[in-house]
Amino acid sequence: MDFEEVKDILLKKQIYVKKDGLDRVYKVLERLGNPQNSFKAVHVTGTNGKGSVCAAMESVLRHSGYKTGLFSSPHLVSIRERIRFCGQMIEKEEFRLFFERVFEIGDKMSFFEILTCMAFLYFKEKNADIAFIEVGIGGKYDTTNVLPPCELCVISSIGIDHIKYLGSDLVSIARQKAGIIKRQTVCLSYSDDKNVRQVIKEEAQRAGGEVIFIEPEFKIEEYNWTSNSMILRSMKDNKKIEYGIIGENQAINASIAKAGLKILALKSFKNIDDAAINKGFKNIRLEGRFQIIRNEKNTFILDGSHNREAIEAFSMTFKESPFFKEDAAFVIGILDDKNYLEMIKTLNPFLKKAIFTKTNSPRAIAPCLLADETAKLNSEIEIEVHDDFGAAFLSASKSKIVVVTGSFYLAGAALEIIKKSFATTALADKEARN
Repeated sequence: MDFEEVKDILLKKQIYVKKDGLDRVYKVLERLGNPQNSFKAVHVTGTNGKGSVCAAMESVLRHSGYKTGLFSSPHLVSIRERIRFCGQMIEKEEFRLFFERVFEIGDKMSFFEILTCMAFLYFKEKNADIAFIEVGIGGKYDTTNVLPPCELCVISSIGIDHIKYLGSDLVSIARQKAGIIKRQTVCLSYSDDKNVRQVIKEEAQRAGGEVIFIEPEFKIEEYNWTSNSMILRSMKDNKKIEYGIIGENQAINASIAKAGLKILALKSFKNIDDAAINKGFKNIRLEGRFQIIRNEKNTFILDGSHNREAIEAFSMTFKESPFFKEDAAFVIGILDDKNYLEMIKTLNPFLKKAIFTKTNSPRAIAPCLLADETAKLNSEIEIEVHDDFGAAFLSASKSKIVVVTGSFYLAGAALEIIKKSFATTALADKEARN
């Protein structure tokens, strides 16, 4: 098999989400030599923010001189984005080889199960000092929960999402996510909901772990809309720090990450100091989170906000931005397991031109349904519907400001088009110079 054949096999398995236990994964990992037991790990769950927390902590550890692994989801353009070592995506040939080793003994596993086993095996053989493992869905029954007790676990936020698997209320969801807490493990969490805090405490006690609820340390001092970064100010010592992701919710994510880093520094990661945190936070790179990309004609804002909580955070950031006063074209696509009505209502005040579309995900909501519901809210919005995302993006690009949101799949599709366009332009410029 070559890389493209491997990718096709995996993507065909993506429509299957198995939540029937972890026995199948344990058996495959045992035959692989239990690689999940060979490296130290930080296990991170949460409705939103878990990717940002992982990225922030990984960046600091890497800039402190440690060999870091990162397993995250979803990917935006390349499936290889999900498995990284020292900040770099796994190479195509490595991806192929590790897939074959796992698939040979676990061909009945799902898309995410295979990737999880591949990541653990990869981090073992790369001799990672520490790996940051992002939960796929939930926690208790998530494939990544085959990890042994970790250096640290994190619950970044609790919101309503994936109700089919996790429940329809915050307490039920919190109980599922708290399932990553294990014996003698410290869990960091942030929540201002007393019922959520109580259930996390109960689950930590039942598991024999400890939970620490953090108070936000940082507040946003200023945005840099040109460099895709922010200046945060610490409410503890009044010092400023540059943070390489934009977003109203990122102040909390940065607070969680810093608290986690302090815990790791007290353990065996002595190289973590304030200088390393400053450097790591400044150099975080995470695509699809209020990501601003410019060319000669357009400013693109790509944001993978895929549930109500995330859309609300995006809306607060957008309102603070200079783009709020511009006539932006919004390209919107949402998956069918999301509360799309609430998401549209939240976006409604910003919509002057809305283009509804979908990606090739079988779970995508029909764009015409989204358009109809939006028209009911505001008949003055200029609305278009395109089943083909490329056509939707092309139409939106007639506007100076283009916002793509509602799904990471959508943000990824836009990013792929933009990168190809930049590559084509660079090639044309090179040929012209020659």
